[in-house]
Amino acid sequence: MEHLLYRQRGKDGYYRIWHKPETNILMLVHEGSGSIVTRDRSYPMGRGTLCFIGAEKYHYTFPDRTENYVRSKLMISDEDLSGVLRLLRKSPRLQSLLHPRQMREVRLDEEDLRHAEEILRRLDRQPRGEFLQAEIASAVLQLTVLLAKNGTEMAPPLAGSVGAAVEYINAHLTEPLTVDDVCAAAYLSKYHFCRLFKERIGVTVMEYVQKTRIVMARELLSEGKQSVTAVSEACGFSSASYFSRAFKAETGMTPLQYRRRANDKECFRKNDPKAIGKHPKGGITNEND
Repeated sequence: MEHLLYRQRGKDGYYRIWHKPETNILMLVHEGSGSIVTRDRSYPMGRGTLCFIGAEKYHYTFPDRTENYVRSKLMISDEDLSGVLRLLRKSPRLQSLLHPRQMREVRLDEEDLRHAEEILRRLDRQPRGEFLQAEIASAVLQLTVLLAKNGTEMAPPLAGSVGAAVEYINAHLTEPLTVDDVCAAAYLSKYHFCRLFKERIGVTVMEYVQKTRIVMARELLSEGKQSVTAVSEACGFSSASYFSRAFKAETGMTPLQYRRRANDKECFRKNDPKAIGKHPKGGITNEND
């Protein structure tokens, strides 16, 4: 069972960037506070937060203070997750917590937080060998039990004016959008609404619009069926040149580079179905930014 476990402090390469992890993640927050935002929900995040983020779940994290944000992530490939789900075949409730298209989040009390940290420490100390695969499966199972034990109701959809705004944005992404348009949909003054939106979502209204358009563009580029110009128009950008600049600022790649990378990755997956979730060197690593 290939895996990657690491501990991280501060910002990472996906800070405030819409992304899907491409492998399933169990994340434990040791210190810090903030939110984890999905397309229609905002989950509170703080010390003791334990969450499962499916490989196909777009999200971004919004810590209140990046320097205080410390978390551990256990990456689980689709193949490895399937193995765990087979072990849970007599427990539909636990199986339901580990779906690749969803996110589940709970807040552990101090006793359960210490238990979760010990589970990860034990896995971190485990040498490569005949027992490693069993230890990884055991860690995933124990953390899933903690998810179930502490309640796993999904955060309610964003409600009120912010919820109305997000719903309006998602419904009109392909059209020209302004802050005034979104404020009108939320029935609030521009000043009050913009302040409230940033408090809840972590970015400004137009930053959210652009980030969400980039998410749509990434999906279309990965399909490889449309030109960059056509993708730009389909996602509501005013021009292909502006789209290319915005896309590179968000992802670090031009649209063409991203499409080539997506195509190369798909070919790699077809040739090596165990590739998803692999660490280049294998084994467990610790990382402090």
